[in-house]
Amino acid sequence: MKSEIHIPSDALKPYIASYVIQESIEERIYKVLPDTSVVIGFQYKGKLSYVHTQKETPLDISGISGLADHYKIFKSSANTGSILIFFKEGGASAFFKQRIHEIFRESISLDNFILRSELLVLEEELSAGRSVKAKIRVVENFLKSRLRISRQDNLVISTL
Repeated sequence: MKSEIHIPSDALKPYIASYVIQESIEERIYKVLPDTSVVIGFQYKGKLSYVHTQKETPLDISGISGLADHYKIFKSSANTGSILIFFKEGGASAFFKQRIHEIFRESISLDNFILRSELLVLEEELSAGRSVKAKIRVVENFLKSRLRISRQDNLVISTL
């Protein structure tokens, strides 16, 4: 598996820790350890499944995972490519009206947060992107269009 870490643009650095591009030529099963960040994932090729008690559940092309207190097992098909957005603690709330804490331990379709029609356009643009830079540009434009500038709660920020 090939994995590349990319730094967000200055406008998104307060909210986004990093972007990770993952590509796998072969089918693969892997563990994802618990973390303190919300993660959005887009598969621009191939398929992913969540594996629990030896049962595979196919995941949507675009998904969001909340904070977790246990590891998860995923399976990628052969020739899978994904871009992952790792938010800083509290950063995801700047992009969504919904309460992000409600997806604790969950990995759900992103269309629970974004209109399906908007998501289809984004997924198509990601698949069409010829380079990693082009894919990151698509994701950054998407994030910038959703950014809701609000007053930060200094108590929450200092606690984090």
